[in-house]
Amino acid sequence: MVGATAQVTNTWRHFLRNKRQEWHEYRRTVTEFELGRYLPVL
Repeated sequence: MVGATAQVTNTWRHFLRNKRQEWHEYRRTVTEFELGRYLPVL
């Protein structure tokens, strides 16, 4: 039972690491909407 808990914890840790990386990449993306809306203001 302890091994199963450790495996779930390890899987969860990897999942969160991957989601954080995904979010970091998403935040760096500029969409067409943002370009059209905010670029003319600059």
